[in-house]
Amino acid sequence: EALPPKFRGKWAENSEALAAEADDLARAGDVVLVKGSLGMGMRRIVDALEALGSPASGAAHAV
Repeated sequence: EALPPKFRGKWAENSEALAAEADDLARAGDVVLVKGSLGMGMRRIVDALEALGSPASGAAHAV
């Protein structure tokens, strides 16, 4: 709890629940690391974040 709330991580029961909150987690152009396996459904989170908008120019995309 040393970090202010806006800098703390996010927990959700599953990837669907976290993906539903994507618009609260990042803005278009933000750089985000999604760590976890595809088997855990991390692709849902990546898709939800990508739907927020285009990456900043020069930003890389990897899965």
